[in-house]
Amino acid sequence: NDTAGHAAGDAMLVAVAQAIASRVRASDLVVRLGGDEFAVLLPGCPHDRALAVAEKIRQAVCHLALTWEGRTLRVGASLGVAELCPDHQ
Repeated sequence: NDTAGHAAGDAMLVAVAQAIASRVRASDLVVRLGGDEFAVLLPGCPHDRALAVAEKIRQAVCHLALTWEGRTLRVGASLGVAELCPDHQ
């Protein structure tokens, strides 16, 4: 938004969402929490596999290159993984 305007920011958010969705299973849930924050729910996914998925998502987002009005826009990503299980109630 700050660099190329709101339309470019919106296009980048769509590209990020698509990059995330392309790295998870159809049964997983990808949501935008707000702003530039996303969450991914990976039901039944072991912790070590979730870490691998998170790394694939990070790489996909970091490799995005959106061409906008003659410029190439890029973003970075920071991710965290938290395990939810019955013991965590």
